[in-house]
Amino acid sequence: MKRLTLGLVLTLACCMLVSPTQAQSKKLPSGKEIAAKAKTAKLDLENTSVAIKGKVRVKCTPIAPPREMSQKLLAKGMVVGRIECPVPVKPFPKGIFPVYVQQVGGKFQAVAVSGDKVVAQARRVSVEGRDSAKKAKPTIEIGSVKVTIRIGRVRITIEF
Repeated sequence: MKRLTLGLVLTLACCMLVSPTQAQSKKLPSGKEIAAKAKTAKLDLENTSVAIKGKVRVKCTPIAPPREMSQKLLAKGMVVGRIECPVPVKPFPKGIFPVYVQQVGGKFQAVAVSGDKVVAQARRVSVEGRDSAKKAKPTIEIGSVKVTIRIGRVRITIEF
């Protein structure tokens, strides 16, 4: 009986070690891999936002929400939108940058890429679920670039 109990405890412990929360990615994909994913991302052009501060202009376009958007889906990693800067805005050079978000080691991380290179890594990323799935335009703050994108029932705030 004691052996059966010990075997059951060991089996449960092994199952817990391989649970989905522990099977998260340990690093973000390369800039090249993110750029490839960005090519297939469908943008929601109707919900593009523009922020202007002096001569600085930043434009953000979210992706069209997938059928079943969730924090779990976002945790696996996905392109969430695109940031456009006609002039350099710290930390971005001039250009168009797909923004990728993924959960790594239990925390959400975000990067912006250009070509096959990561040009900006987010200092902070927060992800929260919402009660409603209504569409909303992204909000943008210029200083350090801070973008809030809502995709379905998920709101993502990224500060670069």
